[in-house]
Amino acid sequence: MAEITTPAKKRKNIEKDAATYWLSHEARLLIREIARKRHLEPPALLEIVAQELAATYLTDAEREKARQDAQRIEEKRRANT
Repeated sequence: MAEITTPAKKRKNIEKDAATYWLSHEARLLIREIARKRHLEPPALLEIVAQELAATYLTDAEREKARQDAQRIEEKRRANT
């Protein structure tokens, strides 16, 4: 019997995929419900929560490094499209 193979797919948004992969079903449902009550999409809610937590727990230098890393990832994605 012949073996059937499918071509490998180029993965996109690896960093994003990894982040959502580890989020539990319960956490996803809680985020979705809170976002709905605040009339937001879940990603918008997560952006707000991340900024609030960063302001509380990270130094200015740590926040700046994260911003620069995010900008680098965004530029890399644009270059790959």
